[in-house]
Amino acid sequence: MKKLFATILMVSFLLGAGTVMAEGVTLMGTVHQVEDQFVLVADDNAQYLLEGIDLSAVVDKKVTVAGDLAEDGENKTLTVISYEPAE
Repeated sequence: MKKLFATILMVSFLLGAGTVMAEGVTLMGTVHQVEDQFVLVADDNAQYLLEGIDLSAVVDKKVTVAGDLAEDGENKTLTVISYEPAE
């Protein structure tokens, strides 16, 4: 039984090892739509997949977005909690 528990624990650790979560992130950049997904191209040219809110009203506009960031290697996904047009 201990061996099974240790194996399950190790597999869980390995599956989650590549994902880093950060809460309370605020980013500024331009929203683009690629097919049915929204992408933020930040001022430093980093790209973030945006999820959680329909951002079709601000496509091709500069915005400030706030939310929770998940990074898995080079893939960055921001679950947007709020946004506002940048000034």
